[in-house]
Amino acid sequence: MHSPDPERSRTALALARHLEEEREPVTLLLTAAARQRDAPRNVLQWPPFLDSRAATQTFLGRWRPDLLLWIRGPLQPALLSETARAGIPALMVDAEAETATLAGGRWRPGARRAAFAAFERIL
Repeated sequence: MHSPDPERSRTALALARHLEEEREPVTLLLTAAARQRDAPRNVLQWPPFLDSRAATQTFLGRWRPDLLLWIRGPLQPALLSETARAGIPALMVDAEAETATLAGGRWRPGARRAAFAAFERIL
């Protein structure tokens, strides 16, 4: 789960608690700017990283996620591209037009469209 917004990070933790209560044990990894002190035991926390192919490949190699759940925040084209290349499904939840910007303010023709195309579902 990626959630740079502290308020949405707390919502992500609530989801983690519900999943832990309702399902077999599942481990979730939350990338967020602020560490959540009240995170349940099934949540690992990691700081956000630079949007680069190398950083993403290192991250994916270390954690081997089954799913990317993107909860708001600027889109990271390299991260999304490498996640798709690795065959990892991606979902964007709680999407809003004003938060769907590219990280770092970079602009390239087609970059935003390509970033959105990496998601299987946008809610």
